[in-house]
Amino acid sequence: MSDAELWALTSDEDQRLRADALGHLTHRFFHREKYTDVIGPGEAAIEVHHELKDTLGEGRMNYFVGYSEWMLDRFDDALKHLSNSTEIYRIHASEIMLADSVRAQANCYKALEKYDEAAESWRSAIGLYSSNDRLTLAGICALDLGEMQGQNGNQSEALTLFQESLALFQSCGDLIGSGRANDRMAAALIDLGHIDKALECLQEALNIFDYIKDESRLAWAQYRLGWTHVTNGDFYEAIPYLRQASAWYKGKSMFIFAANADSQLAHALVEVGGEEEAIDLYRKTRSVYQGAGEVQNAFIADVNTAGRIRFSEPAEAMNLYRRAIQGGKDLDDDWLVRASTVRLAECLQESEVMASKEEALALLAEVKVEDWGDNKYEQARHLNILAKLHLDLNDVERAVPLLETIIGFGQESGFLGESAQAYELLAIVARDRGEEAQSNELVSRAIALYLAAGSDEKARRLSTRFLPSTNSSQAGRLQTELEMPPSNEDNH
Repeated sequence: MSDAELWALTSDEDQRLRADALGHLTHRFFHREKYTDVIGPGEAAIEVHHELKDTLGEGRMNYFVGYSEWMLDRFDDALKHLSNSTEIYRIHASEIMLADSVRAQANCYKALEKYDEAAESWRSAIGLYSSNDRLTLAGICALDLGEMQGQNGNQSEALTLFQESLALFQSCGDLIGSGRANDRMAAALIDLGHIDKALECLQEALNIFDYIKDESRLAWAQYRLGWTHVTNGDFYEAIPYLRQASAWYKGKSMFIFAANADSQLAHALVEVGGEEEAIDLYRKTRSVYQGAGEVQNAFIADVNTAGRIRFSEPAEAMNLYRRAIQGGKDLDDDWLVRASTVRLAECLQESEVMASKEEALALLAEVKVEDWGDNKYEQARHLNILAKLHLDLNDVERAVPLLETIIGFGQESGFLGESAQAYELLAIVARDRGEEAQSNELVSRAIALYLAAGSDEKARRLSTRFLPSTNSSQAGRLQTELEMPPSNEDNH
């Protein structure tokens, strides 16, 4: 029967015939994914089925309407209809139908930021799907719940859920699901600081998608693996993965994805001597992001470009930082404003003009160190710049506590370079005070940390300047003793 014929029947005097016609139209529009068209006949069908005391039919119509409203971002209305379908399904429908309704409910709760209710619904759906051997759907619910927990900062719980989803996918031979679970496990592991384990998971995902020839997911796995290698300081390992991902995305005209891969590629190239290509990539991706309306990423590209040209073209670098600051303010993006302000202050500090240093100090007065939260690298960078400014202005008493704060952070791989710089500046202060032995000890620590961070040139420069007797073999011994991976500074 055609849609027109069904519409004609919706005004029939026979209530049963009217209910069936409205139900068929609702069902058709739902499966055609014409969610806006579902609402009218669906709500009418709910009313008629209720009058007929057709409870299961009423539940099904509530589900179709609620699901459609969820897809249309009408979350409050969706939750009302899905709550109705859930209550009816608990008594009158199969557990699979109930699981479908509960799963849709969970998504609405999440959208409305009712996280406890969302978690409860997803856990219920996982149990219902699992007990009815719908293991792929159970695994997807575990992924969705893990994603929500991760976004809310509960990374340990997220990891447990991703591991649960992997077990579910493996038990039913769902390779795509297993690949996705490995990718999500890696994300949680990265946030928990277990980069090596994350790389193993990402390699597993890549191997799966390569074997089953799922090109889109393979490209994503290459991008994720490359990005994580960059984060871990494995720049040579990262480059081929990122080039492959970028090429595939460009071939499919998925230019934002390609730009994301190229941004990470540029980070890697900077570290292996490909500065010119990196700057070109930053500038090109900036244009792509701007053209696509991804203005936040466009300003981040400005920040990355400025970071590479700040010594060769300081005036242009400062212009880019200023543009990013204004862009961040327009977007109400506190992180972008904060990061760009600190980097502009760094450029101004490097100037020989005293007025520039005073401007830098005024800029940093607008940014609080504690606003960086748990990001010790950004905190350390901020404090180092501020300390250098105080030293430039002959205010040693203010500079020293800032440098000691950085050292107090410890020597985690994420900010080795910044820790080294703090030790170097303290060595200068000690030397100026005539504390030769103390200065030499601080310099030795700075050299060791620079080497551990992969900043060999800075280590050699410092060695020549302060410890002319330190030869390359001594520096090598310092590097071996630390057993720390190199950091990835400026990976924004």
